[in-house]
Amino acid sequence: MAHSRITNKDRVFAATAAGMLEVKVDKSKYYYFAIEASATPTNTPPATPRHGSTTDISADTKLALPKSAYYIIFVEGCERFCYYGLKTILLLYFMQYLLLNKDTATSYYHLFSFACYLSPTIGAIISDGYIGRYSTILYLSIVYLIGTFVLTLTAIPSIGHKQLAGPLIGLFLIALGTGGIKPCVSAFGADQISMSNPKQLSRFFAFFYFAINTGSLISTLLTPLLRSKFSCFGYDCYSLAFGVPTLLIEFLSGTPSYKCVPPKENIIVKFIAILFRATRNAIVSSSSERKEHWLYHANDRYSLDDIEDVRAVLRVFVIFTPIPIFYALYDQSGSRWTYQATLMDGSLGPFGTIQPDQIQALNSFFVLLFIPLFEEIIYPGLARFNLLIRPLQRMFVGMIIMIFAFIVAAILQTAIQSKSDAVPVRSYANLFNGYNCTMNIDGINTIEYGKVSYIPCTKLLVDGVTLTSTCNTANVYLKLENDQLCPSVLILSEVNDEARGKILELKPLTNSIANQRGTKGMALIRMLSLDGKQSEVKTIPNNYNFKITKKLSPTEYQSVLPTNYRIQNLANGHTSVETFDIYTTAVYTVLLHNSNNDTLHAIQFEDIPPFSVHILWQTVQYALMTCAEILVSITGLIFAYSQAPKRYKSVIMSAWLLTTAIGDLIVVLVAEVRLIRNQAMEFVFFAVLMAFATFIFGVLAIQYKHYQPRNDSEDQQLILDKNASEPEQIIQ
Repeated sequence: MAHSRITNKDRVFAATAAGMLEVKVDKSKYYYFAIEASATPTNTPPATPRHGSTTDISADTKLALPKSAYYIIFVEGCERFCYYGLKTILLLYFMQYLLLNKDTATSYYHLFSFACYLSPTIGAIISDGYIGRYSTILYLSIVYLIGTFVLTLTAIPSIGHKQLAGPLIGLFLIALGTGGIKPCVSAFGADQISMSNPKQLSRFFAFFYFAINTGSLISTLLTPLLRSKFSCFGYDCYSLAFGVPTLLIEFLSGTPSYKCVPPKENIIVKFIAILFRATRNAIVSSSSERKEHWLYHANDRYSLDDIEDVRAVLRVFVIFTPIPIFYALYDQSGSRWTYQATLMDGSLGPFGTIQPDQIQALNSFFVLLFIPLFEEIIYPGLARFNLLIRPLQRMFVGMIIMIFAFIVAAILQTAIQSKSDAVPVRSYANLFNGYNCTMNIDGINTIEYGKVSYIPCTKLLVDGVTLTSTCNTANVYLKLENDQLCPSVLILSEVNDEARGKILELKPLTNSIANQRGTKGMALIRMLSLDGKQSEVKTIPNNYNFKITKKLSPTEYQSVLPTNYRIQNLANGHTSVETFDIYTTAVYTVLLHNSNNDTLHAIQFEDIPPFSVHILWQTVQYALMTCAEILVSITGLIFAYSQAPKRYKSVIMSAWLLTTAIGDLIVVLVAEVRLIRNQAMEFVFFAVLMAFATFIFGVLAIQYKHYQPRNDSEDQQLILDKNASEPEQIIQ
């Protein structure tokens, strides 16, 4: 009977299935498995035959996964749903719930992201050198759960009181938990699979990353809806959106079936120790003891192979130096670009409204669309002309594309600012019939009680309008003077006149801020009572209070968050039958009145429409950013993995993750210094910074010397060349 030959090439491609199959929209999507020093499981396969044995291992080719692997897949999907959902709404949580300004909110957002990408190194050190993967996942999942519990509780107004300390504690624990388990979960799942079955291992990674994609994509679309469409404790429902990850506890239920591999050599600690030893010896050594390279000063304790491997890692570190700039731009899709979206019109008419934090789902959509496009069409097509063959070439082009993504963002921001500065032109006035009778409008049209009609402003200026009662002879006439602004609302009602008793009145409500609009992601709204029965009211959600002094006397405009509102009369607790949508940057008047059965009604009038720049214009910059992501992130991962000495892959992957952490710190620095007050100019600044980083990267790429692996490290070449010849030996 023929043997099943399990070659090292099989191992490598099974081990790198993560990078090939993952298509989720965050840098961490590509690195779950690769950050481990050894991507393949380290458990010894059962009944592995020796060379020449008649034992047939082909029986171990079943594709059904162990029960323990399904537990891990399920838990990972839940965790990714939580993490991406939380991060999607985090900026608006800071701005709209905790009421931080956009710069401070941006800083806290990126500090959280920084912590999430710093902690994987901590998790790798703990799992590799001390307590193993299972215990690391278990303990840090508990930390994760405590963090989300704290964040959920502090999102309840009566508990958190809108103070910053509680949410920051929760976010710190979440960052420690999600980042700490990041390098462990996929490798722990691989530990459950026998290494004699690479097809089953590939199947596990297909399911694993499908769970990541499913959890993250659904949460990016769903969590903004949970936030905006449900009201919790009088506000947008952040506490509901934050309270999902309790399903992580399901990890415990699989404990009896898990295979646990003991900790191995802690290579990250060893890497740091070699650097420290070489640095210390170089400082204290005499000038006569000069070495070819300063790292050779560590040869009193470490082997030449170790030192050469560290040198190879440092060469990759050097070419990584411009990459944090790329991720400083990339990560702004969740901060500055989301803020930009709050200033735009998300209305889709009868299809609903795109929430400003929901637009981030475009990245997920484009990643799913573009990866097969690049792999099957663009790369093969360009290869015919000898273009974009090498990883560093692809990364260079990706960085150039990111420059254009921010140029487009700057152009769009300029258009938004131009619209906000434009003088709004009103073409008609809203006529509301508050008189308990059907009225004739100039003897041509009629308007029933409680209904709204529209009167052209030109008619009010040129001819005027006459309203006549169909119930009696009462009538009223209104014509605007040449210097009068066209009113946004005309209220027809019956009023008491001291001399004439009850008379018909047509009251124009002028807009004292006719040349202004709502700004900073807010809208403006004022209240007006038709019958004088509402003295103090509030909005539900968000609890904006309005005091109405007298009948038909509007309140001052107040900035409110855009969402769907009802009005509550604080005197009797009654809420309005009607709900109404408030859109970013628009200006509104809400007319309140009670019906005969004391039911509260709220009629909304649009004084000034929202900005006309639609949120879907952001599609262009998201498409460019996703192309840049594919060229830099996926290619960069493969390049970094291929250039890592076999034992030091976890060091390279940790450094690759740290480029995002450093990029987040760059954004924090720019946001906190606040030298650039104009958002469009800030986008231009980052585009120029990216251009400088691209130039530096190009110079470094030209000078880079590729790592030449020793005989025991052929997998570096295999990752880049699927047609490489297989080693002859059979795994024993």
